[in-house]
Amino acid sequence: FLSVDSLHLGPLADFFVNVLQLDAELNLRTEYNSKDSEIALTGKITDIILDSISLGYTAFNANSGPLSTQFNLQSKSSAWSVSVDAKNSNDITELELSIDQLNLAKLDSVLDLISNDFDLAGNIHGKIKAKNGESLRTEGQLNFENVLFRSKEYGTVIKIDEQRISMNDNQIKFNKFILKDEQNNPLELNGS
Repeated sequence: FLSVDSLHLGPLADFFVNVLQLDAELNLRTEYNSKDSEIALTGKITDIILDSISLGYTAFNANSGPLSTQFNLQSKSSAWSVSVDAKNSNDITELELSIDQLNLAKLDSVLDLISNDFDLAGNIHGKIKAKNGESLRTEGQLNFENVLFRSKEYGTVIKIDEQRISMNDNQIKFNKFILKDEQNNPLELNGS
């Protein structure tokens, strides 16, 4: 149906955005199954480099037919490993976000290209699921390991050490979730 074995994205991106330099390569393949009226799309953007910062790769798959649609996205670099899965079938939509690794210090160097107003450190990981049928249902958790947010403009520091936010029955739950300032003064959050 359609196949792009290799498309260098740097010159194309430079045409639209002249502030940041992008270098990447796109591989794309689509297929159409006329018997089942299904369309499949697979692709990968490899060796993504933004202003000399390596962003790893992003891969995606999508399948769509008369009864259901599925989509998967994976992005991996030295700073993160994230995947998103989405399904829609019989008027029920399911979404799952998996964060295997989100290294905030490495992500901070990418965000500095946009704004240098804050510093980030630490790691976040977890999984969140959402399902929408007759009503929306969410569940999952995010884990914070030695996380630090520092505002350069205001000098504000927020530390989150070994804490978890849980989601269940459409509620975000804080169970002795502790934020600390620069002097380690705690602010404890409980409830939902």
